[in-house]
Amino acid sequence: MSKIYVKPLPGMTVPLPRNTPVGPYPVVPADGMWVELDTFISRRLADGDLVEVTPPASAPASDQTPVAIAAPAAATKQTGSEGA
Repeated sequence: MSKIYVKPLPGMTVPLPRNTPVGPYPVVPADGMWVELDTFISRRLADGDLVEVTPPASAPASDQTPVAIAAPAAATKQTGSEGA
């Protein structure tokens, strides 16, 4: 799926589906956000609740991409005699 930048019409509050992995937003923010162009977003665009807009320079697409967190390094087990 492709990503698009959308914002709600002035005065509109557009909730996000529960399974949207974009962060702490329960709704599309007034200044807009990157979203996957799925069935839900397509319906909101068709209804006129959301509009596709050009993203501001401060909102690169990578901002909304989940970041993988590196696993902690495994502790190495020391073997051998100590103090012998």
